[in-house]
Amino acid sequence: MKQKPYIYIFFVIIVVSTLSFNACKKEVYNKVSIASDSSITIFNATPGSLENTLTASEKASTSKLTISGTIDARDFQTMHIKMRKLATIDISNVKIVAYSGKILYWNNEITYISSPEDKIPNEAFENNSNIQSILLPLSLKAIGEGSFVDCKSLKTIIIPPTDTIIEAVAFNGCTNILSITIPTSVKTILGAAFGNCTSLTTITIPSSVTIMGYGVFVYCTNLVSINLSASMMNIPSETFLGCNNITTIKIPSNVTAIGGSAFSCCTHLSTINLPKGLLSIGDSAFSHCTSLTSIVIPNTDTVISQLAFVYCSSLQSISIPSSVKSIGEDAFAECTGLQSATILSKIQRIENETFAGCSSLKSFIIPSSVTYLGVSAFYFDSLLTTISIPSSITKIDGNVFSYCTGLRSLYINNVTPIVLDNNYTDFNGITTSCILYVPKGTKAAYQAAPGWNAFIRIEEQ
Repeated sequence: MKQKPYIYIFFVIIVVSTLSFNACKKEVYNKVSIASDSSITIFNATPGSLENTLTASEKASTSKLTISGTIDARDFQTMHIKMRKLATIDISNVKIVAYSGKILYWNNEITYISSPEDKIPNEAFENNSNIQSILLPLSLKAIGEGSFVDCKSLKTIIIPPTDTIIEAVAFNGCTNILSITIPTSVKTILGAAFGNCTSLTTITIPSSVTIMGYGVFVYCTNLVSINLSASMMNIPSETFLGCNNITTIKIPSNVTAIGGSAFSCCTHLSTINLPKGLLSIGDSAFSHCTSLTSIVIPNTDTVISQLAFVYCSSLQSISIPSSVKSIGEDAFAECTGLQSATILSKIQRIENETFAGCSSLKSFIIPSSVTYLGVSAFYFDSLLTTISIPSSITKIDGNVFSYCTGLRSLYINNVTPIVLDNNYTDFNGITTSCILYVPKGTKAAYQAAPGWNAFIRIEEQ
C-alpha cells in the first residue's frame, strides 16, 4: 500500500510531460508569431486548418504570412476574407490539394466550391488591395480564373516553372505589376488574363504557348515591348486592344489569322509586318491605329474584314494584291491621310463606305472585276478628281460619290444607264461641277435616266 503514491506521482509526471510536449509541438509546427512586424509562419499545415490555427486578432492584423505543408481552397478563402491586411505571402513550400465542399463567402454566406489540386482557386485573392508580393507553390499547375483580379498593389509575381495554364482575368487590373516572366511550361493563357495591367511595360510569350484567349493584354496602356510565341497560329480578338504605347510588333510567321480589334486603338503603332501566310484580317483589327503609316498586305488568299483599318489617319498608301478575296465594309473609311489606293485583286464588290471619308485620296481605279459599288463607298473623298466606272458594274447604291467636291470628270462605260436607288443620292454635291462622260451615242439615254440626269453637263466620250 505504501507504493501507490509513487505510482500516482509517476503517472502525473508522464501526463504533465506529454501535455508540455504537445504544447511545444503546436508552437513549433503550427505557428510562430512575430508581433513586431505582424508576420506569422506556419509549418506543416494541414488542409482547411488555417481558420482555426490563427486567432481572430492574428488573422485581422497579419501582414506577412509564410506557410509550408498542405492547404486547400478553404485556407485560401480564410486568407481572402479574414486576412485583408496581408501584403506579403510565401506559399512556395505548400502543396495544394483538391477540395470540394462548402466554404464561407462574403457576408457569412455559405457557398459550394470545387477546386482541383495544384491550382490557385478561382478568385482566391480577388480585390485584395494590400497584397504586394506572393511566392507561389513550386508544384503549381494552374492559376485560376480571377485569382488576382484587381490586386492593385501587387508588384511582384513569379510564376513557377511547373504551371501550364493561366486562366481568364487571372491578373486583370493588377495596375502595379511592372513585368511578368511566363515560364516555358505554360501552354495556355486565357481571356484578359493580363488585361488592364497598366504598369506592365514588357512581355515575352514563350513558344510553349499555343492557345491564347481573347483580350489577353487588353488596355495594357504602358506596354511597349512584346515578343510573341513563335508557335502562335492566330492572334485572338482584342489581344492588344487599347495598348496605345506599342510602337512596333513582329507577328510570328506561322500566324494565319488576326482577330477582331486585335490591335485596335494602338495609337502609337507605326509599323507592323504581316506574315506571308496570313489569310484573315478581322473586324476592326487595326482600327484607330492613328500612327500607322504603311502596311503591306501579303499576296495570299486574304480576307480583309469590315472596319479593318478604319480611322488609320496616318496611312498614306495601300496596295491590295491580286490574291485578296474580299474587302469588308468601312475597311479603310476615315483614313484621312490616304493618298493612293490600288486594288490589284479581282474582287467583285466595293462595299459600303469602304473608302468613305478618305479626304486625301487623289486617285482610284475601280477594277474591271467589280460589279457592285456600295452605299457611300467614296463619300466625302473631296480630292478625287477623276473616276472611271467600268462596264462590269451592274449596281450602284446611294451616296457612292456624294460630296466628292473635287471630282471634275466621271466616266461611265455602260451603254445602258444603271438603275440607281430610288433616292437618287449617288451624286449629291457634284452634279454642277463634274462632267459626266458617257459612251458614244448614249447621251440622250443618260439625260433621261433618273439620277444621271441630275448632271448639268453630260458629254459623250
